[in-house]
Amino acid sequence: ATDAADERDAAGAAERAAASREAEINKSWRDASTELDRLRETYEEDDRLRGDIERRVRDAERLLRDGYGLEPESALAMLTADDSVPSLEKASELVQRRLGLLGRVNLLATGEFEVVQERHDFMQRELDDIRKARRDLLELVAQVDHEIQETFGSAFRDVATQFERLVKELFPGGEGRLVLTDPVNPLEAGIEIEASPGRKRVKRISLLSGGERSLAALAFLFAIFTARPSPFYLMDEVEPALDDLNLHRFLRLVAGFARDAQVMIVTHQKRTMEIASMMYGVSLNKDGTTKILCQRLEHPDDLAPDISEGEAAPERVDVPETEPVG
Repeated sequence: ATDAADERDAAGAAERAAASREAEINKSWRDASTELDRLRETYEEDDRLRGDIERRVRDAERLLRDGYGLEPESALAMLTADDSVPSLEKASELVQRRLGLLGRVNLLATGEFEVVQERHDFMQRELDDIRKARRDLLELVAQVDHEIQETFGSAFRDVATQFERLVKELFPGGEGRLVLTDPVNPLEAGIEIEASPGRKRVKRISLLSGGERSLAALAFLFAIFTARPSPFYLMDEVEPALDDLNLHRFLRLVAGFARDAQVMIVTHQKRTMEIASMMYGVSLNKDGTTKILCQRLEHPDDLAPDISEGEAAPERVDVPETEPVG
C-alpha cells in the first residue's frame, strides 16, 4: 500500500508538471496564433492593394480602348523621345504619390506566413502530445487509486472480522467492531474502535478502564497480525495496564501466535517472562555489576485450552531473581 501511495504521489507530481508544460505550450500557441493573424492581415492587405492596382490598370486599359481606341501596347509604342518630359514627369509624380498612398508592400509575407504556419503546426502537435500524456496520467492515477482502495478494503474487512473474533475471546460475552468514519472516502477516513466488555454497554474505548482500553488495543493489533501474518512480531511493554486475568488472556493469545511465528516482547512482567522459551536482558548483580542475561526457560508446553472469569492462571515458572536495569 505504501508503494502504491508513493506511486500515486509520483503520478500526481508528473501530472502537475504536465499541466505546467501544457500552460507553457498554450501561451506559445497563443503568441504564435497572434503573430499568424497579424501576418494574415498584412498578406490580405497586400493582396487587396495588388487587386486595387490591377483594377486601376484595367481601368486605364479600358479608358485607352474606350476613350482613345488604343490598345495598351499601341499606346506604349506611340511614346517617343519627343514627348513632353515635364508632362511625363508630372504623370510619374502623380503615379508615385498614388503608389505612396498604397504603403509599403511586404514581399516576404508569404515566406513568413509559411514559417509561422510550420511553427504553429509543431506547437499543435506538442500540445496534442501533452494532452495525451495528461490523459494517460489521469488514467494511471485512477487505476492506482482503485488498486489502493481494493487493497485497503480487503485488508480492512479481514482485520475487522478478526477484531470481532478476538474481542469475544479477550472479553468473554463482549462485542467489538471497527468502523470507518467516512465509508464513502475510505482512503481519507479514520478508523473508530468500538469495544463493549461483557457487562458494559459502552462502545467507545475512551469510556473503558485503562486495562480494558489496553486489551481492546491489543485485540486490534493482533487482528492485524492475524489478517496479515508475519514470521516475526516485536512488542514493547504492551501489557503493564492489564490485571492478572486479562494478562493471562493476553499471554494465551501470544502463546498461540508463538506456535507459527517468532514473538519478542520487551517486558518487566514476570508472568510474561514465564511463558517465554528464551529470555534476554541486562540484570544488576548484588555486587553492583551488570550482566547480560540469556537463559532458556522450562515451562509447560501449552497453557490451559481456555480461561474464563473464574479460572485460575497457569502455574508459575520460577525466573532467576535479578534486579532489572532500565
